[in-house]
Amino acid sequence: MDTTEARMAELKLTDGPGPVAEAAEAVAEASIYEEELVDGMWNTGFCDCCSKAGGGGCGLCCFTCCCSCCVFGQNIVKGGPESFCCPTGFWGACCLYALCIMPGVAASLIIGLPFGGLPCIVHTNPRGRIRRRYEIPGDCFGDCMATWCCPLCALCQESRELTMRLRASKKSQVAPAPAATPVIVQVMVAPNNVAEGYPANKSA
Repeated sequence: MDTTEARMAELKLTDGPGPVAEAAEAVAEASIYEEELVDGMWNTGFCDCCSKAGGGGCGLCCFTCCCSCCVFGQNIVKGGPESFCCPTGFWGACCLYALCIMPGVAASLIIGLPFGGLPCIVHTNPRGRIRRRYEIPGDCFGDCMATWCCPLCALCQESRELTMRLRASKKSQVAPAPAATPVIVQVMVAPNNVAEGYPANKSA
């Protein structure tokens, strides 16, 4: 009996969480963000920079204003390899975006007028790819105007959209938790006389 209890305690300590616990944890994580998505359109407005949808809010807005090239790099990573015209990671996309806005910063310092540069050179293509992936109406001209006239609003909108779509995709891939199988332990108990060290009585 002591050996059986020790074995069960050992299994309890060595076994991992198992598929049931892992599935339940995934469902709980996905249900934190319960957001209804509408296909064929942007799920947040172009000027909803402080919208909390997609985990955005004022934090995303401030981060985009301070370091727009980093948000652009994050969006490229979220979108995957097909989100940009050439294979690049976070740092590659970040540097390309920074190179496009540096002339604008220099011009602003020289002439004293705000000018955001030409981020639309590298930003138009990824925005168009997001639209086509999720079948959002629009055209290349609209993408160019959005990324040139107000690139910060465009970055925030794309970041929220990608985050919401990825969460919805993750939630749809979570399989229902399988039913737990009860463990049956059979314990054999010896007769009293055998347990005390005497041989069992043999019937004639």
